[in-house]
Amino acid sequence: MVTKHGKPAVVVVDVAEYERLRQLNQDGKNASDKALEAARAAFENDAALVTNAEQSQVILNNSSRLRWVLAAIGAIQEMPRDEVLRLLRASRNRIADAVRAIPDNQLDIQRETPVGPMSAAQRVEKVLIGHMKQHQGSIEAAIK
Repeated sequence: MVTKHGKPAVVVVDVAEYERLRQLNQDGKNASDKALEAARAAFENDAALVTNAEQSQVILNNSSRLRWVLAAIGAIQEMPRDEVLRLLRASRNRIADAVRAIPDNQLDIQRETPVGPMSAAQRVEKVLIGHMKQHQGSIEAAIK
């Protein structure tokens, strides 16, 4: 998607055109009320299309992620206990190092994610900790 000032370019262009016509309309009706209304409608329509496209992308991303997670869970359940433990132990230091590397001043900055804006602190809490808790039962079953 082409962006301008952090927004989809089509929406920025529509807003700029609407603002231009609004100013002309206010300055002695050099733009008609009808033209102003058409520009506003175009902006709202394009903004809705962009929102729908973004939501569709989130759904597709989540669907793909879910298929991958289910395949990974299936593969883990088929692995020998020692292999599951080896994978868990091999990844723990890498994950811990990555979390420790996040500067304190970056922890609360919101960034866009596939599920909406979240800070690094929220991602650690929800994704790393919460997600692992969701899989705790299958992990424990695989290592028993």
